[in-house]
Amino acid sequence: MNFLYCFDENYNKQAFTSIISLLDNVHKKINIFVIHNKKIINNEIPNKVLNHQNLNMINFYEFNNREYFFPNLEGSHVSEATYYRLFLDNYLKDDIESAKNDLKYFYHFKRIGYHLIHIFKDEALSRKTFEHAIECCVEEEDIKDVIMDVTFLSEEWAKELQDTWEVNINE
Repeated sequence: MNFLYCFDENYNKQAFTSIISLLDNVHKKINIFVIHNKKIINNEIPNKVLNHQNLNMINFYEFNNREYFFPNLEGSHVSEATYYRLFLDNYLKDDIESAKNDLKYFYHFKRIGYHLIHIFKDEALSRKTFEHAIECCVEEEDIKDVIMDVTFLSEEWAKELQDTWEVNINE
């Protein structure tokens, strides 16, 4: 199983805490890929991560697409690292194609849909992104999870989605 983290040096402690929690709560070895704003060397990674029994590998990629302008960074809870996932193909090479496939999982689309509506005020694209998130779901619980997030945008649309996908988020 593969996981992607995108963060910068301001969130190292929080991200490594999250990674340790992830490793503690999975039941098999996993691969972790990190796109970071700086080059990370092994002595900067906590030993609790590096030596964890559930870690198969961890790879860091330094984000170097500096020619882009990322809007809405000032005065918001969004950091530049939020945008790193848009550049996956620049960092995750062909030998880890399965990781790119795992990253298409619904959670990432939910996050993007949320940002599109709340930060960029683009309801149409947000709806398309949430719909794609639902299409990526494998389990009924995942579909319910996406629709629960949609209720914050539109209860009417959430009801339509429940009818379309024949699920009840209250069960």
